[in-house]
Amino acid sequence: MTTGIVYSPEYLEHIPTRATHPEARGRLILVKQILDEYEIFKHPSIQLIEPRQATPDDVLAVHSEKLFELVKRTSKEGGGYLDTDTVASPRTFEIALLAAGGVIEAVEQCMQGTIENAFAIVRPPGHHATKKRAMGFCFFNNVAIAAKYLLRNHEMDRIAILDIDSHHGNGTQDIFYDSLEVLYISLHQDPLTCYPGTGYLEDLGVGEGEGYNVNLPLRPLTTDEPYLYAINEIAIPLIEQYQPEFILVSAGYDTYYRDPLTHMALTTYSYKEIFRNVKALSKTCKNKTFVTALEGGYSQGGLQQGVLTSISEMADLGIEIEDVPPEDYQEANYEYTQKVVAKLKNYLSPFWNF
Repeated sequence: MTTGIVYSPEYLEHIPTRATHPEARGRLILVKQILDEYEIFKHPSIQLIEPRQATPDDVLAVHSEKLFELVKRTSKEGGGYLDTDTVASPRTFEIALLAAGGVIEAVEQCMQGTIENAFAIVRPPGHHATKKRAMGFCFFNNVAIAAKYLLRNHEMDRIAILDIDSHHGNGTQDIFYDSLEVLYISLHQDPLTCYPGTGYLEDLGVGEGEGYNVNLPLRPLTTDEPYLYAINEIAIPLIEQYQPEFILVSAGYDTYYRDPLTHMALTTYSYKEIFRNVKALSKTCKNKTFVTALEGGYSQGGLQQGVLTSISEMADLGIEIEDVPPEDYQEANYEYTQKVVAKLKNYLSPFWNF
């Protein structure tokens, strides 16, 4: 069995018109550089997957027709701002479809059993895109579209999404807030200190979806030990109890201690442990597989070392990266994280065994 990697140089052709935009094509260039340096694509357990465009039907299963047509029209007219952070260029519509379709293709290859799991190195990212709005560098919600694709095309009724981006995935929450078919778990920097200002402990879902939307906001400068404590105490037990048929990971590497847009303090050790655990959890799923899609991450170290470490765990490559933060980064916020976890368990206890 192999690990699939979705990548295409076409992803570089979404070019926000502001030269200093953080979500620039250079992000994927950095990722490709480190994978080439380690000869990842030459490894026998790695399979390169060519993405395809998502169909209008795929996108409209998640997003409004008004949003779909807005992204299409803005791109066709040469680009422009959909909000203050989300800037389309002439090919953005096509590339956004290719990003969503890349995650769908990864899912489909896993379902066919040709690969064991997959990492979709796509852009633009997706988890801020709501049903009706493009925002936060995101146009269409890649992971949400893939989850809906599984529900509609593979007769599933339990998908788990683990979101480890430093920013809360408000779009994914919006799309599945009233659904029990998707368990959404997000660990993110405290929304009082970080865009988009959403993702509170009390936001548990509504209607049938109550208890299936789980937010774990963490203080700035949260380091590896308390972060992994939260993963082990909340995310892993929830996924084990939910018994999903498929796991999707929204992988943002802006939790890295050098990221310029956020204030978390993880090293690559956390990514190693997260993906080791997700891979183990996936073996208990009906289809014994999972797909990861790239979200944020705006530092060279976070992107290169984070993605490399994640793929190494997914494919059992055994790559070890020496990653030691500066001495002034100490294990912080452990006691605070314990209190947050205890409070969240109390909120979740009517729905889950805590």
